[in-house]
Amino acid sequence: MMQNRILYSWSGLGLLAVAFVAFMVVNSYLFSGLRVDLTEGQLYTVSQGSRNIIDSIEEPVNLYFFYSDKTTRGLTSLRDYAQRVRELL
Repeated sequence: MMQNRILYSWSGLGLLAVAFVAFMVVNSYLFSGLRVDLTEGQLYTVSQGSRNIIDSIEEPVNLYFFYSDKTTRGLTSLRDYAQRVRELL
């Protein structure tokens, strides 16, 4: 009787693992294009006006980010802002 309980427990755990993997595979196919910005203040969300401007650009655009590690030494707020800009680009 004890062996049956253990067998059912392991079977249930295995079935749960298979169901979880199947759910993750289906989830990745159904929602592959969906992106959600959960950052505070939606730091990485582009506004609709910016999207309209981007859609109207017809040629490639080169973006250059200039940052001096030496100059910003001791300026933590500027370093944090530079990190946010770098991540956005």
